[in-house]
Amino acid sequence: MLVPRFTWTDRNSGAAQEDEFRVYRDTAPFDAESLPAVLTTLAADSEEFIDDSIEISGTYYYGIGAVKGAMEAITFSAAVVLPNAAPDYAVTIPSGKVSSDLANFPLLIDLADMPTSFWTHASRGGENLRAYAADGVTELPLDVITCLNDTQQGCLAVKATVTSASATTIIIRPLIGAPRVLAAATYGRNAVWSDYQAVLAGGQDFQNRTGKSLARTWGYPQGYELVSTSGSVTGAQGVVGDGSTFVVIGTNALRKYDATLATVTDSNLNPAGDAGGSTCGGGCYHDGKIYVLTASPQKIAVFDYGTLDFITAFDISATGTGAGGLAYNPEDGLLYAVLFDTTSPYPLTMLKYDPVDGSYEGTLTVQTQSGSGVPDAQGVIWYRGAFYIPSSGTSRLWRISTVGLVTEGGELGQTGGTIQDGFATGDSIYLFVLTGSETGQVQRWRPFVDSFGGGMRLTANGRVTMPVTPTTVWTVRATARRSDATVRVFAAMSPGGSTFGNSVNMAWGGSNIRPAYDSSNLNLDFSSPPAPGTSTDFMVHLAYDGTTARHAWYNGGSKITDSVIVARGSDLDFVIFGGERETSDTNSWRGRIGLCYMRNGVLSDAWIAAEYANYTDAAFYSIVEV
Repeated sequence: MLVPRFTWTDRNSGAAQEDEFRVYRDTAPFDAESLPAVLTTLAADSEEFIDDSIEISGTYYYGIGAVKGAMEAITFSAAVVLPNAAPDYAVTIPSGKVSSDLANFPLLIDLADMPTSFWTHASRGGENLRAYAADGVTELPLDVITCLNDTQQGCLAVKATVTSASATTIIIRPLIGAPRVLAAATYGRNAVWSDYQAVLAGGQDFQNRTGKSLARTWGYPQGYELVSTSGSVTGAQGVVGDGSTFVVIGTNALRKYDATLATVTDSNLNPAGDAGGSTCGGGCYHDGKIYVLTASPQKIAVFDYGTLDFITAFDISATGTGAGGLAYNPEDGLLYAVLFDTTSPYPLTMLKYDPVDGSYEGTLTVQTQSGSGVPDAQGVIWYRGAFYIPSSGTSRLWRISTVGLVTEGGELGQTGGTIQDGFATGDSIYLFVLTGSETGQVQRWRPFVDSFGGGMRLTANGRVTMPVTPTTVWTVRATARRSDATVRVFAAMSPGGSTFGNSVNMAWGGSNIRPAYDSSNLNLDFSSPPAPGTSTDFMVHLAYDGTTARHAWYNGGSKITDSVIVARGSDLDFVIFGGERETSDTNSWRGRIGLCYMRNGVLSDAWIAAEYANYTDAAFYSIVEV
């Protein structure tokens, strides 16, 4: 990136000699009455300033002041425009692709369609991506559903108005140096789905992407695929790594393995003793060091990653006991500790420490549907802007956002052993899975990416539930692929608690798609019942409009309407994807679930047709580098 350089001639000397120069910088114009904080100070007689601290392209304004005692004379610069070092990518929907204008339409963009150059500039996980209108200035809400840089796959959702009579162009910009946009930010994930009550994408996480309620998983819905499993390694507590080698943590040992996890290249066989303790918990890698929780007393022990030699230990017994694990959060520069506990309600906080001196920096309080914390927390992993806690009690990863929101019940799928601590690098999460008292395997997991967004697999009973505000006018969309011919439910509107048999279910009826099994109305069937095969993705929309009518669409069309109905929704306060009831696995789905949602109101035929075309029409949009 280009950097600003300012030069001047210093004519002050003698009694007029300045004490120092002060440099000010902001992203908006300012004057002597509205000065921003001092960026830096320069010694007297300086005649040049080079600003190499800028990480993000954009427009900046500067002031340089000569200071003498209480007086300051400031010279202000004109706008300094630093161009982005990466190109823009124009996504264009040709005219006529939608039958009417669609305001606030969530356009899905398959990142596999991006030119190769895009992956040179997109940061890991797509954290530096931004979306703009055709003018390249007006920012648009963007949800980075999944972005896998290693395999060059993923999916974006951009909220925009798509026009019928003219082409619609959206700009995707990798903004070099830009940080992750928080979900609740003005143009963040929640804003894309502000018109919805619940949205599930799967893949990287099972969150409600609207931010309006906490998702909860039941059984074993799987958002990640198992990429590889190592041979047997020696250890018990977890694994850390620097991207090229691995260190497996034992009950009281550190063993470094090569990149293939086949050969031990170094070891420390008494790390807990080095720290004055007896046993190890999980740990993490940061800045050439390994940080490990040790017990009796509780400490954070620090080791050199290269040699495994002991460096120091921080006694944290005053703030927490019960060795679990640690993760380094690069966004605030702190270590986060999670403590192991087998007793409900389990720990409801994560503890924060400074990695430099071990000083206690407070807690992160977690929030779940049930009010309990994470059972049997074996460690914590930082991955894609969130914490993932391996729970040996559930053999799943529990996701915790940086503000403490938990996807209760966990993610991942079945691991074939007792899940322990791990770490993330690139697109992957590495987990140590215990198979014996001091032996195990290292498994590598990666998020699924499906044609319908992120993706969720169901090979055993499982579902994702999201609380919603009851309404009698609503639309649910589900995208799925079945793997057997048994009667199974892929989405439902359901009452909470233990009230069964009062849901509205969307299902495969054993021989065809049935868009509504409804305890208060007759079942709703398409006039020509669709029967997609086990390898075929399909999309179903179901809408209830009070007592006026209910409608269903299959693959964007084949609309059927029932105009004499009992209103449904006032008693339905959960939407369920992958099953039919909040507390039962009966008729759970087997196969894939893609991007699904529930929203208030009844969508138009044009909108629903456009959603399906967005997935299936290869010419629905084009992408060019500009």
